[in-house]
Amino acid sequence: MQPAENSSALVPVTSLLDRIRAEFTEMPDLVLTMRQAQRLWRLDIVTSTALFNALLDCRFLKRTERGAYMRADL
Repeated sequence: MQPAENSSALVPVTSLLDRIRAEFTEMPDLVLTMRQAQRLWRLDIVTSTALFNALLDCRFLKRTERGAYMRADL
């Protein structure tokens, strides 16, 4: 299996953050692992880690006991 082409390479970080926020806002019960998020948004590990850390830092997301990500206000 070959790795998926990274389509996020030319997308501005703010657009990626907006897209992720929109998905979690539209689906409040959404809970994703890092790997699931990478597949959903076609992100590499470095980009997805940076984006999710930013969303954790601003308290939009939180990590579950199992290490998945969900909205912090729920």
